Amino acid sequence: MTTIPQNVDIAVVGYGPTGLAASSLLAALGHRVAVFERWPSLYGQPRLVNLDAEAARIVQAAGDIESALRESTAFQRYFFKNAAGQTLVDMDWSGTAASGFASHLSMYQPYVEDAIDARGRERGAIILQGHQVIGFEQDDDGVTITSEPRDGGEPSTTRATWLIAADGAKSTIRELLGVPREDLGMRSAFLNLDTIVKRPLAGTDTYRFDAPTVVTAPPRMHVIVPIGTRRLRLELEVLDDDDREALLRPEAAWSFLRDWHDLGPDDVEIYRQVIYEFDSQLANEWRHGRIFLAGDAAHQMAPFLGQGACSGLRDAINLAWRFDLVLRGVCDDGLLDGYQAERLPHVKTQILISAGLGQMATETDPEKAKLRDEGFLSGAAGDVPPDPILADGVLQRDADGAPTALAGQLGPQATVSVDGRAGRADDILGFGFTLLSRGLEPLAGLTDEHRAFLDALGAHAVGLNADPATSMVRDVDGTYTRFFDEHGVVAVLVRPDFSIFGAAATNADVPGLVDALKEQLGARVAA
Repeated sequence: MTTIPQNVDIAVVGYGPTGLAASSLLAALGHRVAVFERWPSLYGQPRLVNLDAEAARIVQAAGDIESALRESTAFQRYFFKNAAGQTLVDMDWSGTAASGFASHLSMYQPYVEDAIDARGRERGAIILQGHQVIGFEQDDDGVTITSEPRDGGEPSTTRATWLIAADGAKSTIRELLGVPREDLGMRSAFLNLDTIVKRPLAGTDTYRFDAPTVVTAPPRMHVIVPIGTRRLRLELEVLDDDDREALLRPEAAWSFLRDWHDLGPDDVEIYRQVIYEFDSQLANEWRHGRIFLAGDAAHQMAPFLGQGACSGLRDAINLAWRFDLVLRGVCDDGLLDGYQAERLPHVKTQILISAGLGQMATETDPEKAKLRDEGFLSGAAGDVPPDPILADGVLQRDADGAPTALAGQLGPQATVSVDGRAGRADDILGFGFTLLSRGLEPLAGLTDEHRAFLDALGAHAVGLNADPATSMVRDVDGTYTRFFDEHGVVAVLVRPDFSIFGAAATNADVPGLVDALKEQLGARVAA
């Protein structure tokens, strides 16, 4: 039985994807972390299905990425179609993204959670499953958490310097704090049938089973989503007047599969049948003294972009590097205020795009649906907006105070080699701030003070190119050299959450880039 710790640096409440990633990353950074999770084990069933490349890179930092992504496959396209089979929306999800993974991955969530859980425990995170938080008190120095075993037992108290509330959409911590939320206008429910595929499935003229597809057919829509290489999710919209109890009976599932998809027991095995409700909500304040909301506790979104869990992973890594610098005394706790300032606008954009797609797809009026179809088929409805980038916060600024051209975009990850050891750059170089330069020459202008500052951050200053004679690290396939050429820069400074802080156009600009980071962080280390 795990002993309840008396004192920790960080307490994490909730052990879904956000809590898993936050606890593993903070433990990797050397901090004492305790997780309180009311359920006795990991959920063990898929909820999220899509992992975008940025989120996959976060999983890479938090767990064993090869184990996490076993049986995964790359999504190529994502379709919205009408009842006649006409394509209303076609999102191109093909190719490899800057983060070094396929743009969007179809994966099996339990594998991802198992991989992060194992790595977090290896790193020393204290995982208290079956322990629910029943109260807390905070003061200027920390938070006193009261928890108790879910199956009965005496309450215990733990003192934490900071607390991350990652306890889901029905967050106990958020409710105890009394945090209001903004309703962003999209809620509905699906009957989810998760299946194991027994043999190749042909699909229909309207859709294939190997591509995520939303079929917008009044009076109710339905959805096809592959889950990795062996599984398939089939969803049916649940309407207000449906008998939910009847929908959860096996005969209802097989009737839906037969009538809508021409599938039977020889084709698939149903291993999960559940009604999943979703909402679009955004908490207005994510920091409350020493307590921070993250993941679904801070924001909920409709599933039409596949970004719910991806957003929680972004929260986790954004908090992790900030807590690290504050706990180590490099920055004061004002740095933590930037968490909401950076993350809230980004996730709100995704919530609104997803809600808009959901409202379009769930139109029940045939005449309105016809007008909708005409708008999309004619092009008048426009394209789905691109993924947002980081637009504010700890970013390099130009003379007018606006983020510079590369600031806020995702930094590249590709294969590198050091002393004959090759692999993904994050695995070879390590987690943290990274100053990447074209060879060693751009780093020559850094003073001892600059290097001391980078050391205090735990940063890596890395010269790399294709020639091992003039670099510390070999750019195996030329990705970084092409990046420098494309953007006309000699160096780029990437944050631990993989967003670019800024870049230097010339060797002489590199010291100023480091100075700008120190200024933005308000760091205490002289540079």
